[in-house]
Amino acid sequence: MKLPLVALCGRPNVGKSTLFNRLTRSRAALVHDLPGMTRDRSYGRVTCLSEAGDPTEVFELVDTGGLDFEGEDVITQGITRIAQAAMQEAHVLVLIVDAHDGWTPRSAPGSGPRASPRSWW
Repeated sequence: MKLPLVALCGRPNVGKSTLFNRLTRSRAALVHDLPGMTRDRSYGRVTCLSEAGDPTEVFELVDTGGLDFEGEDVITQGITRIAQAAMQEAHVLVLIVDAHDGWTPRSAPGSGPRASPRSWW
């Protein structure tokens, strides 16, 4: 049986890869202060445990590159397209925002001209 897929999405350098590594208990995702380091998707399995330590939920998590709908260079546009593909295949989307900047109109994956046709609530 295929596990549910949860996608971490948001602007570059908001902590998606750090959260991915924490939840998957791994160091699979590259973490750096320089924006744009994550260019492709990273997949990992998350197991949620009860207080007694028994597994209660298991799902796949995907770390995506930063969404930059205003980026004009080919690499930035490619990263955004790859992230959008991960969002299309996911069952659940988790929007990560910067604690300092918070949500901005650029944060919403449905805000750009090349944005996914999915609905956002």
